[in-house]
Parts: sequence; C-alpha cells; structure tokens
Amino acid sequence: MESQERRRSTCRLLCTWLPAVLWLGMMIYLSLQSADVAARLLSMVGRTAAAAVNAMLKEGLTAHGAELIGKLACYGVVFIGFGGLAFFFLMAFRASGLGPRSSLALSFALCLLTAVVQELLQIFIPGRMPRISECVINTSFSLAVLAGTAVFQWAWQKFPKVLNRETVSYVLFGVLTTLVNIFSYLPLYKALTQTGMADPVVNIISNTTAWVLSVLFAYVTNKLFVFRSKTITAAAAWREFLLFVGARLASYGVDMAGMLLLVNGLHIHNGIAKIVTNVMVMIMNYFFSKLFIFNKEKKAHKGIPGE
Repeated sequence: MESQERRRSTCRLLCTWLPAVLWLGMMIYLSLQSADVAARLLSMVGRTAAAAVNAMLKEGLTAHGAELIGKLACYGVVFIGFGGLAFFFLMAFRASGLGPRSSLALSFALCLLTAVVQELLQIFIPGRMPRISECVINTSFSLAVLAGTAVFQWAWQKFPKVLNRETVSYVLFGVLTTLVNIFSYLPLYKALTQTGMADPVVNIISNTTAWVLSVLFAYVTNKLFVFRSKTITAAAAWREFLLFVGARLASYGVDMAGMLLLVNGLHIHNGIAKIVTNVMVMIMNYFFSKLFIFNKEKKAHKGIPGE
C-alpha cells in the first residue's frame, strides 16, 4: 500500500510540475527568436486582434484604434505568458507540500529569475538588446496573478457561503456565456446593418440570435458543471430544459428592453450596452437556476425521478 501511495504521489507531482516546465521551455524558446521573427509574431497578434474587433464594430476601427488594440493584444500575450508561468509554479509548489506563503514567494522568485534570464539572453540575439522596462513589466504581470490568487484563496476560506465551487463555476461559465452572446451579436449586427434594414429590426434579430446560442451553451454548462444536475428519465430532462428556457425568456425580455433603451433610445455604443445588460441578466439567471431549475432539495421534495 505504501509503495502504491508513493507512486500516486510521484505521479501527482509530475502532473503538476510538467505544465510549469513545458510553459517555461516555451517562453525561453520564444525569447531566443531573432528580432525579425519576434516582430512578425507580435505584428500577427496585433493585426488579428484589430481585425477581430473591427469585424464586430458597426463603424469600424480608426487607424489609431487599430494600433491601440494591437498593442493591447501584444501586452495580453505577455500577460498570459508570465501570468500563466506564475500560476503553474504556484500550483506545483502547493502540490509539493509547501505552504501558501512559501509557494507564493518561490513562484515570484522563479518568475523574476525567468524575466531576468530572458532579457540577458537578448545580448546573444542579433537585433535585440536587454531592456529593464520589459523585465519590470513581465515581473509585474507575474506578481499581479500571484496577488490575485492569494486574495482569491483568502476569500475562499473566509467567505465559503459566497465564494465556493458553485458560485465560482457559475461566474466562470457565465463569463463564457456572455462572450458567446457578445461575439455572436456584434458581427451579426454589423453585417445586417450593411443590408439597409431598420436599426431596431437589426438589433432585435441580432440580439435574438445571440440569445438562442448563449442559452444553449448556458444550459449545457450549468447542468453539467455548475449545479451538476442529474436527470435519468427523458421527461425529467425535458422538464428541466423547458424550465431553463422559460426562465431565460424572462431574462431575455430584460435584455431586449435594455438593448433597445440603451442603443436605440439613449444611443449608447452597442458593445457597451451588451456588456451592461449581460451583467444584469447573469445575476437574474443565477437566482432562477439556483432556486427553481436546478434546486435539488425542491426536486427531491417533489419526488421527481432521476434527481
């Protein structure tokens, strides 16, 4: 038994350290690329991000706006790189048995060392030179992720009723549902606007299509990952789905009214309006799902089969 448990422990350590090592290797490899290759990669990231945003905005991007989006996208890539490295190191140290403070300190130290080594390697690459500013930015991104993780862990232990597996997973999938809604609404809105349709009609068609797609995505993720609802019979599954759609229809009315008021009434940018209404809808939908649709105690009291 002891040898089996030791093997399992070793396997867990390998599984937690392997992502950190691979991520570190990828970052070192990218930092060793020539100045031309690095410039082409960053330019590709910037152009892709600007093109994506331009496709979703009714009036399109100005040259200055495209340049700004490109720079933000490049910083976003760096943030993912060093933020991800900090997170992987932290998880690996925690899995190794270190305490929270020691794990945070060692993770930050390794990220700082990585940032310094990356900049020193620039000496040996034609066309590139070490920059203290880049080292500071990279380290700051790692520090931000570690600080955020520390605050999250503290809140998880301090407020278990507010911050728990269910609420965190709901917010996570709620954000993903919001992205599905926004990234299906904006391109369709822009495409239909160019057909000459009346703006309120375009708004209704685009918002309805985005709502249907986001509802389907939300139902699957809420059922499987958030509330972990189990339905054995087809009747129970259909009942649950129809309740979910019915609740979303109520929140859709709030969403549609909000979009028409903000976009066509107050002339607020449709992207900003979509974010505002989605936050309102996400809060409403949580209480609908929690209290009426995926409520296990209520289902058990009614004797619904398969619950």
